[in-house]
Amino acid sequence: MKSLCIHIVALILLSCFCFASPTKVNSSEDASEPKLVVQEGHNDKVNFVKYSKDGKFIFSAANYQVKIWNADTGYLIKTIVLPVSQMSIPIDFSPDGTYFVYADKQNLVKYTIATDEQTTLDSLKRKPSCISFSADGHYLAVDAYNHIQIYNAQSFTKGSSFQYENLISYRKILFSEDSTYIIAIT
Repeated sequence: MKSLCIHIVALILLSCFCFASPTKVNSSEDASEPKLVVQEGHNDKVNFVKYSKDGKFIFSAANYQVKIWNADTGYLIKTIVLPVSQMSIPIDFSPDGTYFVYADKQNLVKYTIATDEQTTLDSLKRKPSCISFSADGHYLAVDAYNHIQIYNAQSFTKGSSFQYENLISYRKILFSEDSTYIIAIT
């Protein structure tokens, strides 16, 4: 018999998010009724939610906290308190789920989840509004004041830089699935 996994992610109110736990559906079961799990754990607006590439974990961020959840059970696995106090932290998780990159007011920082090690990757002129990994994990794009800075995600060396005239900030940066194009929302 075939099985079907159902995943639904929605942001709700200020301090929780919902997802449907993956549900195996037999031919005799109704596929339209996934088990809804409401996650309460953040005490502020959730500004980031992402599944790990393998679908086993959900990462969420709010204010200065990052939480890692088991996607099958909905249970909280780990809470990471970052040494920043901004209301919104630009953050993205590596596609392999082993680390994430965030920005404080002056630095781009890599946080390795297994060891809780933090490494400063680069100094910044100001806190960026967004950070985004390419789907293949080879590149990292950062809103770097008035341009988009691309980094090699393995060595964290600076690569290409893109600037649109008279633009100060980008709200969201997205890579195409094959990592050859970038979409930037202003």
